[in-house]
Amino acid sequence: MKINMNPTRSRTRWVADLIDHESHAWKEDYIMCIFTREDANDILSIRLPNYDDEDYIAWQPEKNGIFSVRSAYRLAMDEKGSVVIGSSHNTQGDRIIWNNI
Repeated sequence: MKINMNPTRSRTRWVADLIDHESHAWKEDYIMCIFTREDANDILSIRLPNYDDEDYIAWQPEKNGIFSVRSAYRLAMDEKGSVVIGSSHNTQGDRIIWNNI
């Protein structure tokens, strides 16, 4: 979902800033003020989780959630391999065909 926000109305940077943590509910008036009506309604339709944990950044390709050069390299190689495998051009297969003609 792409959100359109009026930057002159707010300096909000985190989703947590849109939540009233005491009542565990969205700050509806604030959300309606800084977002378009359509986006505000979409945001308000999202059910909040039943817990109030701190935000954290997690790198999903790793089980431990920590980004490393190694994990980025592995992901890049996996993506590169999937492009080659998914490619319609197979040079080795072409050689076999031409050698058998």
